[in-house]
Amino acid sequence: MWINPSRNLNHPATLRAFGLQPPNNDTMSHESVWNSRPRNYGKGSRSCRVCKHKAGLIRKYDLNLCRQCFREKAKDIGFNKALAQDDQPLAQVGMNTTDPTASTVPINDPPS
Repeated sequence: MWINPSRNLNHPATLRAFGLQPPNNDTMSHESVWNSRPRNYGKGSRSCRVCKHKAGLIRKYDLNLCRQCFREKAKDIGFNKALAQDDQPLAQVGMNTTDPTASTVPINDPPS
């Protein structure tokens, strides 16, 4: 088949005539639609700095860790469970339901 040199060889009709596919840059594929808007704010823009997971993110103190990675790295970072006066974790203080005067929050006496 003779080709006219003045004809655009990258034209989709010309490429189809020779059994070639035209470049598919202008179609609205799933990826181009899904990634079509910028994600600079909101939940979609933030992820865990260790595993890139997006759910369960702890942003306090600019940690940006998911809760699973935080549990693994808490000791290395320097987080310790706060203990009450009688060496029980704060979550278990005041769980005595038989005593109506029991407080759920430990009360620290001021130093004398």
